[in-house]
Amino acid sequence: MIERDTEFEEKLLAAVIRSEQHRARNVQIEIGPSGVGTCREYIRATMAGDPRAPEPAHWKAAAWMGTVGGDALEQIFAAELGAQVQVPLSAHLPETGLEVAGTGDIVFVKDNVLGDLKSVDGFESLIQYGPKFEHLIQVSVYTLACVQRGLLAEGASAKLIYFDRSGGTNEFVVLPMDWDAILIFIGVLEDRFRDVLRAQAALEDGDLALRHDLRDKSPSWCMSAKVLCPFRYACWGGSEWMPEGEITDEDQLLSVQKVIDGREMERVGAKLRSEGRKELEGIVGTTPDGTIVSWTGIKDDGTGGRLDVVLPQKARDV
Repeated sequence: MIERDTEFEEKLLAAVIRSEQHRARNVQIEIGPSGVGTCREYIRATMAGDPRAPEPAHWKAAAWMGTVGGDALEQIFAAELGAQVQVPLSAHLPETGLEVAGTGDIVFVKDNVLGDLKSVDGFESLIQYGPKFEHLIQVSVYTLACVQRGLLAEGASAKLIYFDRSGGTNEFVVLPMDWDAILIFIGVLEDRFRDVLRAQAALEDGDLALRHDLRDKSPSWCMSAKVLCPFRYACWGGSEWMPEGEITDEDQLLSVQKVIDGREMERVGAKLRSEGRKELEGIVGTTPDGTIVSWTGIKDDGTGGRLDVVLPQKARDV
């Protein structure tokens, strides 16, 4: 086991957390294009200024890496392709009359295209299931705003530009949207806002039912460490999601911890196997202790295949 300087680790992490807590994007309260495609109750609570749960002091490393990588890519596209980046935009929704303001990532004025950068941890899910609904709404709002401002002409298109923040894939996945699709999603957004406005009016009259109908996410999603919605307790605290009783038995608490630790070990183990497999791509041979490394099913172009790592006197697939 390697020796770690945990005191210095904590010092570095605390500095990053302080910086993140003061970043403009993290302290804004008003709803922007990135939020209007999420849970409708989140939209209503944000617009109404409802109390928020305290923000936990932790570093969302994956999101941070995506932001840093996106900022660097924007500067590359500005320098190499003449794109405008970090463009302040405000879209006027024609039916509800609401304004949604934010900052567009990339505007390719000459191409009549709005680009929005998104970071993902691998492309498998994106290619299999397509983009998130939130992303389609967000890029539609930005494109409409560009047209209304005169940066782009009516009939403009949008590009959702995905990059792999894990570094495992050295390419982009670009998903296009034409003007007709953009207008369809703007119409969907108008419907969502109408739901929100009706629920808020009912809430002010003492009727909570419509507000509860706006909850578009499951409690486990809202409460997850990856999300931690600021309105999670207002939505789900004391609801049917909260199990009755309290676990205090030491043996049971130990069992719960075993599940948590085991799940984390599985995650770390899968990560180590993935890293080792990439590093051993195309490598075959025998180590000094007799472990055999071989590949089967290699494609004609030399990629893919199955890695077999056979330990001395014991076979185990990686």
